Amino acid sequence: MLPRISTITSCFHGERYLGRFLANVAEQTAFAQLEVVLAHNEPSAREIEMVRAFQQQYPGRLQHLIVEPVESLGASWNRCWREAQGEYVCIWNIDDRRTPDSIARQCAALDAHPEAPLVYGDQLLVYTDGSLIGWRERYPAYDREVFTRCFFLGAFPMWRKALGTKVGYFDEQLRSANDYDFAVRLALRGPLLKIPGILGYFTDIGLGLSTGNALCAIERTVVELRYGVYDTVDVDFLDAAQQYRIDALQFGDAWHPVQAWVPGYADLLAARAPLHAVMEQKLAHGQPAKARQQADLRLRKYAKMRLVQLYTLWARLRGRPVAACKESV
Repeated sequence: MLPRISTITSCFHGERYLGRFLANVAEQTAFAQLEVVLAHNEPSAREIEMVRAFQQQYPGRLQHLIVEPVESLGASWNRCWREAQGEYVCIWNIDDRRTPDSIARQCAALDAHPEAPLVYGDQLLVYTDGSLIGWRERYPAYDREVFTRCFFLGAFPMWRKALGTKVGYFDEQLRSANDYDFAVRLALRGPLLKIPGILGYFTDIGLGLSTGNALCAIERTVVELRYGVYDTVDVDFLDAAQQYRIDALQFGDAWHPVQAWVPGYADLLAARAPLHAVMEQKLAHGQPAKARQQADLRLRKYAKMRLVQLYTLWARLRGRPVAACKESV
């Protein structure tokens, strides 16, 4: 029997995380309906050993796609998406952990809401590898305008596999903002569905492609320019962003005009054209408040990390199981 849900999972130098990831897969209440599609970039001997042991223990539950040489994250995600056998597909990074019922709850939500192309939910942002204590990121309910201006899907979205032929696949020229760009195309079609509860634990230790570096800022700017979100563009990254193809997506060894995958694309850009004046003003007069904004963001992140650390210490001193406290932070 074919699986109903397939994961989109990329791995490169993932020996540190792979064993825990595979154990978390086997914990899923929907495991009998699930397959892992793993794009394994230049795997080590130890990584191959772990994968083969899992395949032996759970036959038919893991497609192992060995990739050499290393390809981009978007290319690996698209490879998994195309090879997936499930009706639904979901992102699952090997350094992130899902709650045991997250796959089952998302699958049930898509079954119950055929009008929804994708389901998403809250996550816990954790600052230590493997931790179950963190800061809950609460995402808003779907709103077309809001969701085409910012990324609110988190690390654990699930969508219908067939969407690739309707909205296009991940843009492989992007190395960090693939999910943001895809989310905007989906949001323009809507309605996206949020389900209650926490879906998983997103690891932010500053090493990932999506955790706050120059590449992330540049590619966020690419997406903002592509969909007319000119008022939030950081002009310091404008030159670097314009080295990308703003008007086209790259997948399947070809370039595809954005307008071919976004109905009413020209109208969207025309409606947002007045926002271009905000960007022009920044170019003319600079961004004097930028340093202060960046300092404030760093301070807020540090404060959250310290609160999580203090909460963990308090829980341990009180003799409370740390994992049992995770949702009250």
